[in-house]
Amino acid sequence: MKEIFVFLKHHNLSWLVLLLSIIIFHWLLNLYWLKLNNAPIPWDPAAHSLITLNIADSIKSLNFLGIINSSNYYPILVHFLAAIFIIPFQLLTNNGLFLVRLLQLFGSVSLIFTIISVFLYTKEFTKNKNLAIFSTIIFSLFPIIYADSKWLYLDIPLVGMLMICLYFLEKSDFLIKKKTSILFFIFAGFVLMTKWTGVVYLIIPLVAAFIKILKKNEFKKSLAILIPGLFIFSLIILPWYLTNFSSLLSQTRINIIGEEGAKPADVLSWESITLYLKLFVNYQVTPLIGLVFIISSVYLLKIKNKFVTFPLIMIIFAYVSFTLIGNKDPRYTMPTLPFVGLIIGLFFHELKDKLFQTILILILIFYCLILTLRPSFLENYRVSLYIPIVGWYANVIDIEDAVMKRPESNFWSMDQIIYDLQLINDTPLNKVLISAEYEHLNPSNLRTYTKAQGLVKLKILTPDIYFLEGLYHQNRFPDQQNLINYLMSVDYAIVPVQEVGTEFLRNKPALEQIRKFFEVYSHPKCSNFFSHVAVAGTVCYIEDGEVVTTNSDVQLTDGTVLKNGAILGGVKEIICSFGCSFKEISNLKPLLNFQIKLIKTYTLPNNEQVNLFKIN
Repeated sequence: MKEIFVFLKHHNLSWLVLLLSIIIFHWLLNLYWLKLNNAPIPWDPAAHSLITLNIADSIKSLNFLGIINSSNYYPILVHFLAAIFIIPFQLLTNNGLFLVRLLQLFGSVSLIFTIISVFLYTKEFTKNKNLAIFSTIIFSLFPIIYADSKWLYLDIPLVGMLMICLYFLEKSDFLIKKKTSILFFIFAGFVLMTKWTGVVYLIIPLVAAFIKILKKNEFKKSLAILIPGLFIFSLIILPWYLTNFSSLLSQTRINIIGEEGAKPADVLSWESITLYLKLFVNYQVTPLIGLVFIISSVYLLKIKNKFVTFPLIMIIFAYVSFTLIGNKDPRYTMPTLPFVGLIIGLFFHELKDKLFQTILILILIFYCLILTLRPSFLENYRVSLYIPIVGWYANVIDIEDAVMKRPESNFWSMDQIIYDLQLINDTPLNKVLISAEYEHLNPSNLRTYTKAQGLVKLKILTPDIYFLEGLYHQNRFPDQQNLINYLMSVDYAIVPVQEVGTEFLRNKPALEQIRKFFEVYSHPKCSNFFSHVAVAGTVCYIEDGEVVTTNSDVQLTDGTVLKNGAILGGVKEIICSFGCSFKEISNLKPLLNFQIKLIKTYTLPNNEQVNLFKIN
């Protein structure tokens, strides 16, 4: 063992040991977390997994157009790489739930690539391996990085592609050297094929390159590099962007607006301007790291550190750009986090007392490790701050939940739902409506699981915002008849008993319309009880246009009790507390020309219930 350390020290490879150690740490920890976690995948990872599975099918059938058309909103590079990753396993098993879980593991693969990329760029930028390895370790332990590496997201791969892109920009002396300049353009194309928001993070580097070219008077030489570089860049991005430009534009117009009821609605309000600061402090790095970053930035600016300007400009430019967009998410600014780690690393590097420096570094890394392994000790912790002139800044620290969620050990009903849907997968095509939008049960992940399981005769439907805006120019069905017409095209429906999902759902009004409709029309008709008395506790409904008279005492859902002989019209629900019967007076054309039958009720770990209905 001693000889190994002597060899590493002699060859200056201690940084390599540290880099491998942090990679192995993340890999093993993610494997353990994935083993413990039973929760189905959330919305975005489900959407990315579905695109991946579609691309895998296109690759196996050598369908190039199928690959290009597999996604009309998300660029497909990560999905393509994940498809290559999953294809060998598809040949070994047809267990859809297992295949989707394997796709979660690709998030860990992406994290390893990103850790290496951050290290390479930081080392090239600072020319200091020790500083680079410390900055990389701190970056890898930021809560949002650790949390998102459990799922198939695009943001961590975007960080990795951006860092490699900037690495080659540094190596090219900002587009002066030909070979590394071409590699910069290749990875710039990969950045935009990972996520189109990556263009925000390429603007400042390109401006810096242009300024450096002008200063060095190397324009003619650089032009000979720019032309082939831009040509290769175009070859990488144009096939997908030109094919999907129209749908990308239309969906972006909707997604760029904040979610339904989300605050702040005004992008120029104080709440909007400071929102990403709150997200940074509370969800991306935690308050202590946020404070260290602010101290580091101020100190490095004060001493005029030569490395601090570029990362700060990158952070500020991204902050301003995404603040001016109505739809906000902490993942949008994740590519700034390597620069946050770099600035913290630069600050510690400037400390003169090496013992004090080492102690602080160990304390910070220990804090990050504890945060990663047991992050919920600050749950429901809030702090407000008084700012002179502005006044109180409410909840600048606001940790409503654990920064990093524990693995979900409870049993979820997804495998049972998939099993039940398999039983109805033997007809030419069944359309299944799902109007629940829970984190772990939603149309997106149900599509993914049915696809992975090979249930090709099922089509999962939902009235999403694109459907509603395209057809009705609003986020709800304009009237009852339009809702009924929609339901008439459906064979089965999975409908929540109570809450349809989060308050910020753009299509929540339409989902509520569906839930209330099934709440009423899944009960038997009161007209069924003309010839006999309903059993005690029966709830029945009266259709629009139907007027009946009671032959017994009945109770309305608002608690009103009506005596025998009361005439009822326009009333929806009747409760037969002790049994009841009815006499028809008039029955206009029935509102419904289909029947609804309850098949099964699933109880979820979040205590919500969803019903599976058959519609005839």
